[in-house]
Amino acid sequence: MKKTLSLTEGRIQEVLVRFSIPFLLASLLQVAYGAADVFFIGQFDVREAISGVAAGNQCMNLINSLFMGLTMGGTVLVGQYVGAKMEKEAAATIGNVILVFGAIAVFATFAMLVFGRMLISLLQVPEEAVKDARTYLTICAIGSTFIMGYNIVSSILRGLGNSKAPLVFVSIAFVIHIILDFLLIVIVRWGAAGAAVSTVISQAVSLVIALLYIRKKGLPFTFTRKDIRFDPRVIARIFKIGVPVSMQYLMMTISFMIITAITNSMGIIYSAGVGVVSSLINFILMIPSSIGSAISAITAQNIGAGQPDRAIKTTVWGIGISMIFAVFFFAAAQIWPEQIVSLMTKDPDVIREGARYLIPYAWDSILVCFVFCLNGLFSGSGKTMFVMAHNIASTFAVRIPVAYFMSLRKGADLFGVGLGTPLASFASIIICIVYLKIKFNKNKLQQLTVVK
Repeated sequence: MKKTLSLTEGRIQEVLVRFSIPFLLASLLQVAYGAADVFFIGQFDVREAISGVAAGNQCMNLINSLFMGLTMGGTVLVGQYVGAKMEKEAAATIGNVILVFGAIAVFATFAMLVFGRMLISLLQVPEEAVKDARTYLTICAIGSTFIMGYNIVSSILRGLGNSKAPLVFVSIAFVIHIILDFLLIVIVRWGAAGAAVSTVISQAVSLVIALLYIRKKGLPFTFTRKDIRFDPRVIARIFKIGVPVSMQYLMMTISFMIITAITNSMGIIYSAGVGVVSSLINFILMIPSSIGSAISAITAQNIGAGQPDRAIKTTVWGIGISMIFAVFFFAAAQIWPEQIVSLMTKDPDVIREGARYLIPYAWDSILVCFVFCLNGLFSGSGKTMFVMAHNIASTFAVRIPVAYFMSLRKGADLFGVGLGTPLASFASIIICIVYLKIKFNKNKLQQLTVVK
């Protein structure tokens, strides 16, 4: 095992940047999957296909967000045991991760095949895009075991302290995905079906490579088939850590599905416009999201080491670093909104409405720098229930109501709908600042401990 980066010593900004890079690169490549589909569809197919692929992606994200949140519990638990040199417990945890999440993956596949049509109906996908949405979702559902299997293997490797290997696997899968997208969408002209087949095949290849890697390199301790057995105590610990994270991801995904349903009800042009902008802005949001994830890990170690002040300073640096990128994107979105949207589609109507959605939405790229980094601080301090609570509150009390009422206005366009997201993030910042004043004042900093 290579020596890991110390998170409790050294220059804060250097430690934060070095530790964030693997998170950022892997996250960007994951987001690039969906964006690549939308890009090729937008360049070489009709707007109905754009809307259909975007809707199918939303449905897949619903399941993936729940699954990835739960696997976080396995990652953390494996990491704790490895750090404590409790090899038997680490092996037992990996065995339970394989069993539990393998079963969940099979169930999720079945659920998507059975309830996929209902999800698409709830999203109010425009009638002309329903066929593409169903095709995309059905194919991805059939191959979802590969997608989730890859996430299981990656969660185990990250728990063992190996973040580089998952990044390599994602990189290989992405290259294969781009090649297949070009062949199946541009050359063969399969449209939404081609995008889905490309996703499944590339993820299957990455899973095979990941399994071969583990088989060749092995684990840093003895692991046998006897370790693959259900242990209720281990499972309970995995869920205790993973469920709050999973619920947070799930609620956010549901909220964006609701907004998608709202814009779908406005018409195919609006639906396609939101799909294009969402694919674009997800790249920018990955920067503060990855830094927030790094802050969470750094905070946990520093609080455990009795250095809560360092955790606070890391959060401040995280906000500053992520703001550098956010300000540039915000300025570009205000000056050249149509040019930015045209990177993903050539349809003039979709470009026009996408630009109207992008202008207010771009404000969120600045606001989430505060939200994600503060969430990292709170999560690393064991305050995951608060993180979940304020995200749900801002989502269902601000983001969705604003988007809904703005869509009902006479002559409504995507500018009004787009206001809901930055307003919700602003509300979250206010709640976080109040909570920060109460729980993280100087008298209480030294009382913080990592939840066990």
